[in-house]
Amino acid sequence: MNRKINCKSWEELGVDNWALNCMVKEFLSKRFQSDCSWLNGNCYYMALILADRFRLDIYYDPIAGHFIAGNGEVYFDWNGLYEQNREHINKFDNIAVEDPPWYSRLIKDCTM
Repeated sequence: MNRKINCKSWEELGVDNWALNCMVKEFLSKRFQSDCSWLNGNCYYMALILADRFRLDIYYDPIAGHFIAGNGEVYFDWNGLYEQNREHINKFDNIAVEDPPWYSRLIKDCTM
């Protein structure tokens, strides 16, 4: 079963980010052809998979309550390119330093 993965042109993303987007898109479409519960509270684990595979960092979107992987310019989740709430996205490691109580809540509520 094929599914549509979000993708943009190289003109919109720049060549390096476009290539990364294409690799993530191919990876997701080959290995995760159906939801597999990634949309039911497991976004942190999908972000871990993408971060590990593509050497990305983990980010958190507090507006959506959603973990994503990215490089600070482009972000990805189960659907591919993630473009919501870009101005509110926080690098997860920074949350640990800047707001330890919030980080602790996220660890407790979202990763365990």
